[in-house]
Amino acid sequence: MPSDQVSGKHLWQIYWPGPDFVPPVVSARIVVLRVPKQLFYRIHDRTMGWGKRTTGPIDVVKIPADHRTILREPGVQVLADGLAFYAEQALNDVVVKV
Repeated sequence: MPSDQVSGKHLWQIYWPGPDFVPPVVSARIVVLRVPKQLFYRIHDRTMGWGKRTTGPIDVVKIPADHRTILREPGVQVLADGLAFYAEQALNDVVVKV
């Protein structure tokens, strides 16, 4: 199979790796852009589970929307502003550390 094609079985293993899978923990800042209220069957955690994935800080930005409206005004503007702000911060961190 060519490298640019992925089989269904391979995708299944990527997205549902099994109960013995232990995700890596990184030392990085994580930014979670999320809606204020998750659907009842979603994770009930302010950081959406990222707290277990990093030893660095976690910033949570609540977008005034829900799953259906996050890419519409006014939520999309808050999302865009958050992305721009944290992207700028990340770039400044890289420039300062180099």
